[in-house]
Amino acid sequence: MHLTIRHRLFLSNLAAVFLAAVVASIGYGAMLSLETALNAITVNGSALKQQLQADMVHDALRADVLAALIAGPDDAGKQAEVRRDHAQHAATLAGLIDTLAKEDPDAALQSAIPAVRADVDAYLKSVARMIDLAFTDPVAARQAQADFMGHFRKLETSM
Repeated sequence: MHLTIRHRLFLSNLAAVFLAAVVASIGYGAMLSLETALNAITVNGSALKQQLQADMVHDALRADVLAALIAGPDDAGKQAEVRRDHAQHAATLAGLIDTLAKEDPDAALQSAIPAVRADVDAYLKSVARMIDLAFTDPVAARQAQADFMGHFRKLETSM
């Protein structure tokens, strides 16, 4: 078969267009893959941020208990400050767990949330009990401290 220069140029151009379309398709596929990966990174980063914030609030609640033990039953000003901080920290921790449960689609995380939520609830009750005891019966509060630290460590592990 004898091809003229015109036909050869036409076939050459056709091959170049075909190769450009293949390269464009590969690039488009790679872009979609990167977009999916970026979305996953964003979701995971947000979840990690919330988990780290929850861990810090977990520690802040322990500091609230220690502040209550230091304030004792006689310092009404410190008691009000500790109760205000405790209320803020408790609401923040519960909110962070709720946000993780609503926003993160990760199946492993979603399956762990009920156990973590139970540990958070037990820890928050323990914190409130310790603060009340510190302000009413410091001796009983010191005796209950081991139980409180058990809740603290359990939540630290489950988070």
